[in-house]
Parts: sequence; C-alpha cells; structure tokens
Amino acid sequence: MKKNTISRLILLISLFLSIFGCGRLNLIKTNFEHQFKTNYKIAQSVRASVGDTMIKIENVFRKAVFTPKYEYTTPGQGIILKPGEKWISMYEIVGQDGYVIYKHDSKLGYQFIHIKSDGTIGMGWFDIDFAQSNPPYQSEWTKEQLFERAESENEIGSFVCELIYSGLSGRTIRISYREFSNDMARPAFYQDLTYELTESDTITFKSLRIKIFEATNSSIVFSVEEDKDLPWVPRK
Repeated sequence: MKKNTISRLILLISLFLSIFGCGRLNLIKTNFEHQFKTNYKIAQSVRASVGDTMIKIENVFRKAVFTPKYEYTTPGQGIILKPGEKWISMYEIVGQDGYVIYKHDSKLGYQFIHIKSDGTIGMGWFDIDFAQSNPPYQSEWTKEQLFERAESENEIGSFVCELIYSGLSGRTIRISYREFSNDMARPAFYQDLTYELTESDTITFKSLRIKIFEATNSSIVFSVEEDKDLPWVPRK
C-alpha cells in the first residue's frame, strides 16, 4: 500500500472517531437531595397564632434547580432567559463540572443547557439525543455567572404534613391536619381534629405527644414532648 494511501486512511479513521466516538459524552442522572426535618425540638415551647403551622414534618426528595440571575438573550437561537424560570438539573457529565439543566417550553419543547456548578455557562446548549454540546455557540455565551440556585421543588416520593392551629371553643381546641405527597396515586389528605383540655393539658396525634401550656382563640403555646421517631411518616 502506498504511503499516501495509508496517510489518507489514517486521516479518515481519525475524522470518523472525532465525529462518532470522541464527540459523545457519558451522562449520569443527577442524584436526588434527600432531607428529613421537623420544625420543632423536643420539649421546646413554641407559640403559634390561629392559622399558623404548629408542627411540620418533611421527608422530601429534591433535584437541584437553577434560575437566571438576570434577563439574557442566548446566542444562536436568540431565546430570552428570564429570572424566576426554573431550570431543573437532569444529568451530570462524567469528567465534567456542573449539570445539564432543562426547562420545558410549550412552543419550543424541552431545552437543555450545560452549566458549571458556579452558575457560569459550561458547554452551552446541549443535545441530549447525541449527548454533546452545540459547539458553534459555546464561546459566545456570557462569561459572567448566569444561573443561581433556586428553591427546589419536591419530587415523587416526597411527604409533607402539618398541624395547624384553628382556635379555641370553650375548653376545646381545634387543629387541622394536612398531608401532602408527591405521588399522583395518593391525593392530599385533610382532617379536622378537636381536643378537650378539661381533663389533661396533654394531647396526642399519632406518635406525637403535645403539651399545651396556654390556648386562646387567637394563639396557642405548646411543646412536643415526644414523637417516638415518627414511625408513621413514609421513609424511602
């Protein structure tokens, strides 16, 4: 085989690898951030007004969410990014810093952008089908921080419940229980509760033992004395 033919063959193989091999990136789905928390501490007295949440328990799963810091027109497509928009992290790229974030638009469909963990642009527009960025626009993005962390939304599997003070009638206190779950098969649940304080200043709800120090038609002072590690709260 002639030397020129071999050189051309090597060049063609290199070109093929650069297009169909090296251009692809290895994506992994971002992990959920799990958080279990309550708004109370055992034996600590708290005052709540009528309509306020007395007790809140959260077992939530979230993904990192970002929003533009300022209005910005993207290069290439000329799409306007606006503060308040929620871009949800979907993937991380093996060997790369940051996230591939996405937003769904009713007209444009799903849009994907690769950003670095500090909120600056990484690879820019991202093509999920081919797992690669859109190189022509990459260098034209702003070098300033464009995205910042936003309040995350609860994902499927999350559970939140609240006890809300509803007032006093005679020596009877009224409390509303609300339960929310990010599961389409499990609707929100509401329950109105009443407790007589004539015999005891301690009430119970599921595993919660609550001591009432003062109750009026406008506010309540109480403490959670025991919760037994909340065995009734869904854990995943």
